[in-house]
Amino acid sequence: MHIYVKRKHIKAGVPGNIHLCPIAKAVREQLGTTRGVSVECGEVLVGRTKFTLPGKAIRFVDMFDLEYNVKPFGFELEEA
Repeated sequence: MHIYVKRKHIKAGVPGNIHLCPIAKAVREQLGTTRGVSVECGEVLVGRTKFTLPGKAIRFVDMFDLEYNVKPFGFELEEA
């Protein structure tokens, strides 16, 4: 599944919050759901299904959590 993290996801994201990070927001939008998505330890959890984050997405989370300026980007999300 292709995920695109948009500027609106970044602006609305909360550093250090596994439920409100920009990637979680982008996954929710892609899936059309309002809850049940978290991002932690290199994985995205959607309900009970785990997906593995690629390296660039892990780096994005690290930089966002450290409050560095990050830019929109896309990546493929694959089931773990």
